[in-house]
Amino acid sequence: MVFLATLGITEVTVYSKPKISVLTTGSELIQPGETLQYGQIFESNSLMISSLLNEKGYTDVTIERVKDNLPHTIEK
Repeated sequence: MVFLATLGITEVTVYSKPKISVLTTGSELIQPGETLQYGQIFESNSLMISSLLNEKGYTDVTIERVKDNLPHTIEK
């Protein structure tokens, strides 16, 4: 604020941080802690992306899980 005043700026436009949704897709993805079945892997990318966004100050982050079909993807 003081820096702006030294430039003669008395008003600034302030924007709120965006709300962010991370979509994960894939029937082979399951949550950590569940039992893996043949052909499945633990879903961890959304947790990594969410953590990185939080480190950058974006705190309104939601994770959406989408089934592997077009109608469900469109619904989300």
